[in-house]
Amino acid sequence: MAGFELIVRPAVFPDIRPQAPRTLTTPATADPTQGIAILGGAGGKLIDPTESYSQSWSRSLPAIESRRRVDKVRTYFTNADGTIDENQWVDTEVITKVWLHDISQDYTRRYAAPQADASSEIMETGVMKYNPSFRGTGEL
Repeated sequence: MAGFELIVRPAVFPDIRPQAPRTLTTPATADPTQGIAILGGAGGKLIDPTESYSQSWSRSLPAIESRRRVDKVRTYFTNADGTIDENQWVDTEVITKVWLHDISQDYTRRYAAPQADASSEIMETGVMKYNPSFRGTGEL
């Protein structure tokens, strides 16, 4: 017997071949109604709003603080274990009322009074501070 020969031929299945590119548009000659828009309706009519309202305002100058009422509070340092160290403190002034002067009016703003707790005490209340650069009356 002579030799045994094996011939191998690759098999190509139809699902692995690339497909032909798709075209998304069809020629105009295929369907004559393609690409034509038909508009319809009940005739033209002017739509007009029956009422209109507009409002605007601007403030050219900011309000100027003429004076303020403050409460002086001393806050003590609190250690990590929760004990209060009365040898270390910070004194602050907490605003309770501000008098403002605008170009057309004077008005006030009120704020909550400070509350004393275990680590703070109120030293003075109702201390008035005046703005030295204010040139108006500041009276309300």
